[in-house]
Amino acid sequence: MSAPPNRPVIDLAAILDEAVADAEMALIERPDVGIFLHECATSLRPGLDPLPKEPPAYGVIHGDVIRANALVGDDGTVTVLDFDFCGIGWRAYDVASYLLNYNGFAVTARYGDWDESELTGESRLLICVCRRSQ
Repeated sequence: MSAPPNRPVIDLAAILDEAVADAEMALIERPDVGIFLHECATSLRPGLDPLPKEPPAYGVIHGDVIRANALVGDDGTVTVLDFDFCGIGWRAYDVASYLLNYNGFAVTARYGDWDESELTGESRLLICVCRRSQ
């Protein structure tokens, strides 16, 4: 399945390879973190590589499923907002990002070109470190 033009593909390369490479660039003064991330990617790859890459497990995803991107009406109707990261990927990615947020994880540090201004399509890199709230 290919992504429509100008839409991201959240595949193994994006989840592991590109994420590690971006983190290394942002944390250039911390080569120990790069080594650790490569070790993590190496241990995760065998579990992710065999995942199916066709529907229903793989297809159109929102890419940013968090509470702030949904409005719940008085009648319980949910309206999903903010499709900036919508693309093609494993549907479990949306479930995992929601559960990460729902289960008490919070962003504790941000690295990269994020300068406390609003993120836009021009933002090249944002790495968040999440930690479970106590």
